[in-house]
Amino acid sequence: MTEKDTQDIAIETLEKDRTENLESTTPMLQNFEIKIIKEKILRELGKIQNTKISNREPLHNIQNNRENQLKICTGNNALREILKMSEPNLMQLSNVIYATAKVLTEECTSNKKRKGIRRN
Repeated sequence: MTEKDTQDIAIETLEKDRTENLESTTPMLQNFEIKIIKEKILRELGKIQNTKISNREPLHNIQNNRENQLKICTGNNALREILKMSEPNLMQLSNVIYATAKVLTEECTSNKKRKGIRRN
């Protein structure tokens, strides 16, 4: 067995351990995060429900990185839970999707704003 083979085996073992650890802690964290995002979406939905589509704020682009992908995945799970609560018509579906997108945009861009703040 060469040194490269030994390194590959060690890396595979570390990756497997890390994945197993993430999978065991993720459900609890994810359920909590889904609940928070779901509440934010429902709050936003209440705000935009009577707003015409043409009067809605435009959404900003979300930077594609791992942290934002995890937030989007959490948001998608929250959206699924909201849609299970009722059978929305097309207009309600549009409102829920927009509210979800707005909340996720705010969540994903809020970190960027915080990182840009300098403190003395």
